[in-house]
Amino acid sequence: MWSRSGILLLFRYGENVWRIVAEETLPDPESPRRAPTLEEIQQHLDVRGAANVRASKPKWLAEFRVSERKVENYRSGRVFLAGDAAHVHSPAGGQGMNTGIQDACNLAWKLAWVLRGFGSEQLLESYSNERSEVGAMVVRTTSHMTRIATTESRVLQSVRNAVAKIALHFEWVQDKVMQRLAEYTVSYRGNLINGIDSRRGKARLKCGDRVPNIQWKYRSDRSQKLYQQLSGGVAVLLLSLIHI
Repeated sequence: MWSRSGILLLFRYGENVWRIVAEETLPDPESPRRAPTLEEIQQHLDVRGAANVRASKPKWLAEFRVSERKVENYRSGRVFLAGDAAHVHSPAGGQGMNTGIQDACNLAWKLAWVLRGFGSEQLLESYSNERSEVGAMVVRTTSHMTRIATTESRVLQSVRNAVAKIALHFEWVQDKVMQRLAEYTVSYRGNLINGIDSRRGKARLKCGDRVPNIQWKYRSDRSQKLYQQLSGGVAVLLLSLIHI
């Protein structure tokens, strides 16, 4: 919920259990941290658009401050950094977990290949090249989202609310936002380990792209999707057979 007093976020965790996040201006960045009181939470609910909601029996009251930092290199010799050890940013969009999981997946298979004798030093080095770029993108994106959501400008607030109300009404916009926040649009086309693509079709899939959820018929016209096959933790080989 957006109001003149600030943003209010409500996340449902279960029956009558909600996480409440309210943004406040920090007069002094050096001031010590303190947990908010239940009365302050209720005041935020009353003022920012949820006056009919009553907060009670708090399970956890805490203050957090937004920091934006990223390491320059995700690797230093035999040490690799991933997740919150490599990047910290605003929780806007919930991208911290997605980014950390993708860090781990990207690094895990490369380490496994090297340990089994199939990978090279260049493969290990590609981890930092690929994920550092993604980490920088996430920091920029969450920073912009936070500034838009917490702007104190009345003009920008009005524009933001009007645009969001109209744009988010369309399913294709919702899908684009979801794809972006889930980081399904991440691509590693620019990494040197992918080689040079000499194909003429620029719109086609390229090495480093996320494979689409291809659907096909198998045995008695039973429909299958690729992502179902990729969730088993084993390598999957796709062969396309064309009947002429």
